Amino acid sequence: MVSPCEDDQPLQIGINFSIDVDRHLNPDFKQDAERFRAIFEQAGVGITQVDLATGRYLSVNQRFCQLVGYSAAELLTMTYHDITCPSDPDSAQAGIDRLIRGDATSLSFEKRYVHKSGGLRWAKLTLSLLHDAQGIPRTEIIVVEDICDRKQTELILAEHQHQLESMITDRTAALQREIQERSTIEQQLLQEQALAQVTLHSIGDGVIRANLQGQVEYLNPVAEALTGWTLSQAKGQPLTMVFHIVDEATRNPLNSPVERVLAQADIVTLDGYPLLLARTGQDYGIHCSAAPIHNLNRQIVGTVIVFRDVTQARRLAQQLSWQATHDALTQLVNRTQFEQEIAQVLNTLQPSAVHVLCYLDLDQLELV
Repeated sequence: MVSPCEDDQPLQIGINFSIDVDRHLNPDFKQDAERFRAIFEQAGVGITQVDLATGRYLSVNQRFCQLVGYSAAELLTMTYHDITCPSDPDSAQAGIDRLIRGDATSLSFEKRYVHKSGGLRWAKLTLSLLHDAQGIPRTEIIVVEDICDRKQTELILAEHQHQLESMITDRTAALQREIQERSTIEQQLLQEQALAQVTLHSIGDGVIRANLQGQVEYLNPVAEALTGWTLSQAKGQPLTMVFHIVDEATRNPLNSPVERVLAQADIVTLDGYPLLLARTGQDYGIHCSAAPIHNLNRQIVGTVIVFRDVTQARRLAQQLSWQATHDALTQLVNRTQFEQEIAQVLNTLQPSAVHVLCYLDLDQLELV
């Protein structure tokens, strides 16, 4: 309401805009008042005037009516608290007290209105006080901005954030479990590796591990003793240099078992009588086998050669074989061996050839 005051008091402006401008007023003032009323009614935000003492609505614009669903006539019979969400705390009162004391000129806060349909509408309020001629605050001027869409967006974002945080929490927990499982597996692998290392150092066979390029990667202590190479000396050297083997009878070099392993992708055993020529110059009769090393994808990544010294066993076998075919006293072949050799010779005779038999009688052999 806009009205002149008596006794030369300052002009008071109340924003209910039931303006009854006297026709004798200054035309410019009348024009300003009508322009102000148009702004009030056509504003894109809600504007209300509320009695400070009672909370009763004194004036409302159309935008506010649209926000809460009530007509202006209905709102003018209601108070500020009638359409405030009852579950919302009265957080504005402390700010209004500060305005009354003059500690601030305006107050902004968010609240929920109860729509006429029963729903809730979020709004942002900017509140200031209108004072009378004596400077006493009488009414509240409240600018109301509809923020339902923003709140809905915030709710959606909050929900997405909650889902994202849940996913991150779940994924973090899964990663922690995976890390723990990996750590456990690594510990088990380290224990198995240590156990395997101890086993390789403890067994009586020589063990050599080589890569696909035929380079030595590992020797156990028995292999070091038999080859004459230490691990530090042999590492990276060609296998044929460290593990130098020949045929015991012919002394001809034998092919490395690694080649056969890679070709057959299976365990191979060296036939015959392989002889290991040590770096120290000593020879060892050996029994040798080789096998491929696979990774988790069953791909061959290297070979392992296992061999043992059978020098004494081979000599003993040769000695037993000699004793079985020779006379211990005369060092000559015994009757059984003699008959076998005669049979072999007779099997090779040609019928058309001329043959000579030489018979030598050793006199007094029985006395010998």
